[in-house]
Amino acid sequence: HTLRDPIAQKIINAMMKDSLKKSFLQFSKQK
Repeated sequence: HTLRDPIAQKIINAMMKDSLKKSFLQFSKQK
Protein backbone atom coordinates (compact mmCIF):
# COMPACT_ATOMS: atom_id res chain seq x y z
CA HIS A 1 0.00 0.00 0.00
CA THR A 2 2.13 2.88 -1.26
CA LEU A 3 0.09 6.06 -0.89
CA ARG A 4 3.29 8.09 -1.22
CA ASP A 5 3.66 6.90 -4.82
CA PRO A 6 2.36 9.79 -7.00
CA ILE A 7 1.57 7.47 -9.91
CA ALA A 8 -0.46 5.15 -7.69
CA GLN A 9 -2.22 8.18 -6.23
CA LYS A 10 -3.17 9.38 -9.71
CA ILE A 11 -4.51 5.92 -10.60
CA ILE A 12 -6.52 5.76 -7.36
CA ASN A 13 -7.93 9.24 -7.97
CA ALA A 14 -8.86 8.33 -11.54
CA MET A 15 -10.57 5.12 -10.39
CA MET A 16 -12.49 7.00 -7.70
CA LYS A 17 -13.63 9.63 -10.20
CA ASP A 18 -14.70 6.93 -12.66
CA SER A 19 -16.65 5.02 -10.00
CA LEU A 20 -18.26 8.27 -8.82
CA LYS A 21 -19.32 9.07 -12.38
CA LYS A 22 -20.80 5.58 -12.84
CA SER A 23 -22.69 5.71 -9.54
CA PHE A 24 -23.93 9.21 -10.34
CA LEU A 25 -25.14 8.09 -13.77
CA GLN A 26 -26.93 5.10 -12.25
CA PHE A 27 -28.52 7.33 -9.62
CA SER A 28 -29.72 9.83 -12.22
CA LYS A 29 -31.12 6.99 -14.35
CA GLN A 30 -33.21 5.74 -11.43
CA LYS A 31 -35.10 9.06 -11.20
